[in-house]
Amino acid sequence: MNASLDYRQLIDRALGDAGVTYRDLETLLMEIGSDPYGELPADEGSIPAALDCFNAIRELEDDDGAHPANQAKTLDETGRHTEAASLHLKAAELFAANARAGTGTTGDEADWSQSELWHAVNSLLAAERPLTAAIIARRIGDEDLRREAEQSLRERLKT
Repeated sequence: MNASLDYRQLIDRALGDAGVTYRDLETLLMEIGSDPYGELPADEGSIPAALDCFNAIRELEDDDGAHPANQAKTLDETGRHTEAASLHLKAAELFAANARAGTGTTGDEADWSQSELWHAVNSLLAAERPLTAAIIARRIGDEDLRREAEQSLRERLKT
């Protein structure tokens, strides 16, 4: 089966009444050598479709912090740190909301929220945005993670 044809078919389905499901996106990602957890395909020509599928998954399951967290990791790995920071912040918000509502799946969503804030600080530092990183660091409630984020920020300012 031709993956680019499947991608076009999914676009047509998204525009029509049939719609697109998580399973459809997962299947396409697997066919192009990726996965729904942020792994990029080896074929560079398939990367735009994979990134589009990651975005589509976030839209379909917009209450799950794991999706923006996974995509943020991928964006960090590809040097797109500002975009990654935004997604880490979105993931932190979603995990915190799940923790408050008791709707999470693992029971440790509050911890995941704190971790995503920490990741956002590191992404912002990599993107050379230390002022924004400092503001986000103050939002980290976990003392150890906040201390580590502040230390990274201070070390970054020394260079």
